Amino acid sequence: MGAQGWISLHRKIQDNILWQDKPFAKGQAWIDILISVNHKENEVLLGNEVVKVEPGKMITSIRKLCDRWGWSNTKVKNFLELLVKQEMISYKSDTKKTVVKVLNYSEYQGLDNCKNDAKTHQKHNESISKTHQKHTNNNDNNDLIMNNNENKEEKRFEFFFKENVDKFENYLQQMSEAVILKACKISIKKNKPLAYCRAVLNDWTQKGIKNIDDLKVAAKNAKNKDSPENKSDYKWKDFFIDDWDRFKE
Repeated sequence: MGAQGWISLHRKIQDNILWQDKPFAKGQAWIDILISVNHKENEVLLGNEVVKVEPGKMITSIRKLCDRWGWSNTKVKNFLELLVKQEMISYKSDTKKTVVKVLNYSEYQGLDNCKNDAKTHQKHNESISKTHQKHTNNNDNNDLIMNNNENKEEKRFEFFFKENVDKFENYLQQMSEAVILKACKISIKKNKPLAYCRAVLNDWTQKGIKNIDDLKVAAKNAKNKDSPENKSDYKWKDFFIDDWDRFKE
């Protein structure tokens, strides 16, 4: 068995072209669940119902997991049942959604272990200078998946997405969730309504944009087209390229 411990894994790994290669392996699907569940309490609007989503839970659907992992409906259900038998998750499905809960979610966060390790380190190194202690504390803080500012930003974007998740079902069949979140970011930054976000997604759908790499290529191509003669590309550049520069990771 390998060495014990934990690492920080940022959710942006889901944008990586290697991660998006399908079908997923079982281990990859398990990691995908871990980084997809909420890391803090949130509320999601499903139709006319406000659903509270606790840390370690996510609201999805069997069909959406099929699309994400490149699996059949039967394989997804069998995998979830396997995780249940291994006491790794619990889940409940109805006609509208599937709620997945990661059991003992705090163990995968590693935050408590990180804090305990930091305290132990300080007790055994009382002679360490204040400067070094500050540096150590900063390193501990950097081990968190997201800092407070990132949490606030991501919460706004994720709430917008989850609040309108039923409106994005058709788009999820044509492009990755990461691309849809980019469109949500643009809409929120411009203080635009859902209709604006859908207009952006319709434009990207027509351009064949399916993942973040496609979006980068489209942004680069639009930047290289300075002539306003091509009205479609020029308009896209005018309204979206500045936002892409702001939000690219």
